[in-house]
Amino acid sequence: MKKGILLFGISLLLLFSFGLNAQAVRCDLPHEYPPGSGTMFTHPEVASGLVRCGQYVDCQCQLSDLGDLILQIYDFLTVKVAAPLAGLMVVIGGIMLIVSGGNPGLAERGKKILIWSAIAMVIILASYIIVDFILRAIGYTGNWSTLPF
Repeated sequence: MKKGILLFGISLLLLFSFGLNAQAVRCDLPHEYPPGSGTMFTHPEVASGLVRCGQYVDCQCQLSDLGDLILQIYDFLTVKVAAPLAGLMVVIGGIMLIVSGGNPGLAERGKKILIWSAIAMVIILASYIIVDFILRAIGYTGNWSTLPF
């Protein structure tokens, strides 16, 4: 019973905390900031970092920005971590095969590394298709990402 009340209280707190931020200007539309400066831009174009919203007074974070954060984390993990790591493992597996000489154990380990690296690259490339399929299934029609390879 106490866990249910605690969960309900945390849910209410999260619900009301997302509702407290008022937004004067849509962040994805070009607008002048600071007012009177004549400089027109959209905040996602100039904002840097993992969380692009909330860096400017007139661009507060909304619940919809959570999806953008998740996609940025996904892009970071696939493009900047997993793909280079799989490429490095291909190189390591190839080197192990070359230097194995008469050692069948080292040659076998090199082959396994190459096979699992190839499987990892296929999964990384297929993940874009899977994520795109899921987003289209829930009704997202925008271009969420482009293949960086």
